[in-house]
Amino acid sequence: MAASHNIAELQHVDFETFHNIVVSANKPALLLSLVQEWLAIGQRRGPAAATCGYLERLDNGKPVYTIAAAPAARGRFFYSDDLRGVKFKRGQIPFAQVLAQLLTQDDKPDGHSIAVRAISIRETLPEFENENRVNLIDASLPPTMWKRSF
Repeated sequence: MAASHNIAELQHVDFETFHNIVVSANKPALLLSLVQEWLAIGQRRGPAAATCGYLERLDNGKPVYTIAAAPAARGRFFYSDDLRGVKFKRGQIPFAQVLAQLLTQDDKPDGHSIAVRAISIRETLPEFENENRVNLIDASLPPTMWKRSF
């Protein structure tokens, strides 16, 4: 077990190792190579459009909670100067639309900031879990996904 910034780093963690070492330590750990075989990770090694296309294929159209801020916010979703409001817009839009917006921001250093609240994989991308498994935790626990782009 190597350590980086006092966080344990483990390679090729199986169910027994996860529960006997990681869970019992009750401390953060970096599980290297945990998802390297996932289809989603294979897509990520290509252009952003490939990853978005993969996720769009899995999307069932359910809206997701999204916030967006102008480039001047520089990734900070914060209150307005008078503290009477916020410097971002929020709403619920289909996940595929979020992906399309992210693609328009790709490689733009001065693009809008976009964040998606935790997406329930089972409710929004139901086939993701079947194609990208982690067998370390109880299967009844619902997986979530976060995305933030600056």
